[in-house]
Amino acid sequence: MTIVTPPCAFWPTESRMPAQDESFPETIVLQSELDSMTPFEQGWTAGTGLANTSLIAVDNESIHGVFPYGTKEVDRPVLDFLLGGDRPAQTIAAAGKPLPLKRSTYEPWTPLDENAEHAIEAPLFTDPSIPGKRAVHTTGEGTDK
Repeated sequence: MTIVTPPCAFWPTESRMPAQDESFPETIVLQSELDSMTPFEQGWTAGTGLANTSLIAVDNESIHGVFPYGTKEVDRPVLDFLLGGDRPAQTIAAAGKPLPLKRSTYEPWTPLDENAEHAIEAPLFTDPSIPGKRAVHTTGEGTDK
């Protein structure tokens, strides 16, 4: 299969990014660590680099649509913000949900730290049999096999 880059990706444009001052809108970026549609680095950069923006990163998760997610750690800050509350003051590195019939997630590559950053410059694939740092969920009917 040949992948062709669309020509519109290179059209000249006069558009520019808006100024990032106090008038920049309040936003939250939700990013799953293993999202195949939006690379983690892009979501992390937007969530930590834009003015008046907070990042919620979901560790060991690959889905693209992270809201609603079904955990208080991800959904509650978003719902509070959408209902007129404050956006999270700092980055949230939230635990991903385990696969059905499991109680924990597993680290496919370098774990995220509390700032949702990979601890090393170039993340490495890790042993997928080792439970993730934010892996264990104590509720649910899952069983590890």
